[in-house]
Amino acid sequence: MTETTAYEYEQTIRYGYCDQRDRMRLSYLLKEVQQASMEHCDVLGIGLEYLQPRNQAFLLARQSARFFRAPKGGERVRVRTQPRVCGFQYPRTTSLFAMTGEELARVEAVWVLVDTQSRRILRRVPEEMAGFFPLSGTAPSLRLPRLEEPDLVLECRVPLHMTDSNHHLNNASYADLILDVLEERLLAGEAIAGLDICYHRELKTGETFQLRRRSLERGALVDGVKDGLCHFESQVFF
Repeated sequence: MTETTAYEYEQTIRYGYCDQRDRMRLSYLLKEVQQASMEHCDVLGIGLEYLQPRNQAFLLARQSARFFRAPKGGERVRVRTQPRVCGFQYPRTTSLFAMTGEELARVEAVWVLVDTQSRRILRRVPEEMAGFFPLSGTAPSLRLPRLEEPDLVLECRVPLHMTDSNHHLNNASYADLILDVLEERLLAGEAIAGLDICYHRELKTGETFQLRRRSLERGALVDGVKDGLCHFESQVFF
């Protein structure tokens, strides 16, 4: 095996991916990143068809997304994703570029490989995967302020249409829930510049949880709590 190179492809931003201002929605940026990651694993031969018989899966632990200029509907972009490995973590940087070369958005994600039966993280890179991931000294850290004294608490239920083949709330769908509690600010003209999110525990189809928000001057903190446990936490930037 040889060390992997970045995976690239061109894509047209679909109009249905955009918001009321014809800018790519945050959730669709995360979906594009997820698509790029999965396609790349398929190309390397370590996609779902490889992992599932081995009772393994890549799970997303955290990601940090930034819009430098949100792509518009109909715009042609180039998507580039590059993975690496740091200990038992698999960081991946994915960027969207305009055809002029301008970087439009970037997502720094950290994945972990788990045993789907024991639910334990695999602390060593399997030998057959080792050559696909360049070594990197450190993985990007992500520390979020604790959400205290929320100014909004909603009782939510995980809808079927937001879940994936694992019957869990899809990684990208968290963004739609988060933006729903920022509706008044978005309608007032504020634009999303970025999102940091940590995934602690999955939320399954039909489960109920509390969606909590605390507004900040240039963004907000949003988390999801079920039975006293935090399932995800995030910080949104305007």
